[in-house]
Amino acid sequence: MNDIAAIKELLLKRKQEIEETIATVASQDPTQQDPWYDRENTQDDDAQEREGKTRADALMRQNQDQLQDVTRALAKIEAGTYGICDVCGKPIDPARLAMVPEASLCIDDQKTVE
Repeated sequence: MNDIAAIKELLLKRKQEIEETIATVASQDPTQQDPWYDRENTQDDDAQEREGKTRADALMRQNQDQLQDVTRALAKIEAGTYGICDVCGKPIDPARLAMVPEASLCIDDQKTVE
């Protein structure tokens, strides 16, 4: 998958999917419901809402991070620097890019970050 146009198309599709997921998660946030809806919550209801909010927040952060990675990869395509490691400046293994097209680090530098 060395064809930049195909990679760009894949990344644009992924970006759209992530944006749709973010919109869905945001619309299901229990704290965004009408405040007059079910004013007589029990403690169990409140606990379930907090748990739902915690899960929604985690999912939102994960998707926002993924969106940032995909957007960065698209910007690198436009700048002509796609496939170049942000840390060492060496080419990222094409096999890695085939598996993780939004990768901005070579595998060696990714290991040091983790």
